[in-house]
Amino acid sequence: AIMLALRAKILSNNGRDVDAAVSDYRESVDLFTTRAVVSPREAWAQQDLEATLMDMADMLAAVGRSATAHEIIGGTLTQLQCVAEAEDRAGHPVWIEILARLEGRTQDQASATNGP
Repeated sequence: AIMLALRAKILSNNGRDVDAAVSDYRESVDLFTTRAVVSPREAWAQQDLEATLMDMADMLAAVGRSATAHEIIGGTLTQLQCVAEAEDRAGHPVWIEILARLEGRTQDQASATNGP
């Protein structure tokens, strides 16, 4: 998952193949999401997923694909909402906080894209 995200970053940074970068980001995020579901309390699972999504949002915004980043992040938020709520109920609010930051990020990008 990390290598896919790295390759996506390189592809989008160079502007060589943005569609391939998006595909790599989708696959990477899917793998990180699965890892988060399987091991929700693993700190690296939390950090890797959040960092990858934030980086992806920046990279895709830089190449004019903010809507694609918004779509990928939105799908991830939907998939992880149940995990976040269950973990919060068990006294571990980390995923609720991560999802809130990611939701804020997508709203910020939507505002920047659509203007005031």
